[in-house]
This record gives sequence, structure tokens and C-alpha cells, in this order.
Amino acid sequence: MLDGKINYVIIKHLQLGVYHEKRYNKNQYFKAQAKAWLQAQDAYEKRQGHIKPQAPKRPQKTICLMGYLFPSKERLKNSDAIKAVLDQARPFRGKLVNIYLVKRPAGSCTCNRVAFLVRKALYNKKLVLRNRFKRVLREAYRHTRHLLPEGYDIAIMAMCLKKDTKSTNVQKELDDIFKKISKK
Repeated sequence: MLDGKINYVIIKHLQLGVYHEKRYNKNQYFKAQAKAWLQAQDAYEKRQGHIKPQAPKRPQKTICLMGYLFPSKERLKNSDAIKAVLDQARPFRGKLVNIYLVKRPAGSCTCNRVAFLVRKALYNKKLVLRNRFKRVLREAYRHTRHLLPEGYDIAIMAMCLKKDTKSTNVQKELDDIFKKISKK
């Protein structure tokens, strides 16, 4: 029994028919007891054939995500810039989204800057849905952004997305619209 007065405990282990005595302090005692119990359980399961030997772990490969990222320099964050795009741009209309496009001056950054808009009037008081639609639009744009020439400010506005709308549906529509834009 463990008391506050005892500094160590002697435990007798039965391993392969031989008794071993070890000294433990209080903290080591509980750790050793748990470890011994787990080892005994593993040994029993191995004898019963429940546990198969595990293959050695391979070193993990590092994955390059450069093509899949959406960096902050490609986001159109300023509300004045978004209003300017909506006022100056000619809309390209689709069934699910409208795209507003404005060419930026030649001296500025060459990458496209994008804003994803979901009107509050369409999905009144359903913030979760609006955020989901923004994620769907962002994912669809990420897969189709290579089709559009660089140097534009873009606003992508959701028009009639449903709860079960997938990013692949939006991606097909963006694909068609971006091909039309790149031809002009």
C-alpha cells in the first residue's frame, strides 16, 4: 500500500518464470504499473494472434502546395476597391455566378486580385450558408484561375446557389466564363 511516508515500493514482476524486484518512487510506480499491464496485454494478444506485426513507418514526403494556395496578395480586401470594380466593370453573367472584371494599370502587381461576394438579401440571416458559398466560390476559382490572363481586379458574386451546390458545378461555370473572357 502507498502512504505518504513510504518513499519507494518494491514490485515483484513475473517475467518468463523469474521473479524480479525493482524499486520505484510513487510517480514511477504508477507509470511502471501501467506500462507492465500494457506489455502483458500486448504479449497476450500477440500469442492469440490478434495483433499483427506493424510495418516500419516510412518518412513522410513534403508536399509542395504552391499551386493550391490562395495567398493574401491575390485577395481584393478593400471595400472601396470592391465598389470600384462593381461600378466600373462589365458583368459576365452565368446561371450561378456573375463576374465583374476590371483591368488594372500596368504599373501595379501582375497577379489577379479577387473578391468573393454573397448578397445578404439572397440568404437572409444565414451566415453559415453565406460562408459556405464563399468557400465554394474560392475553391472553384482556385482551380480555374490559370485560364484568366493576369492583371485584373475581379469580383465574383453568387447569384442563385443552393444548399447542395458543389464547387465542381461552379467550377464548370467559371471555366466557361473565363474562356469567353480570355478570347476577347
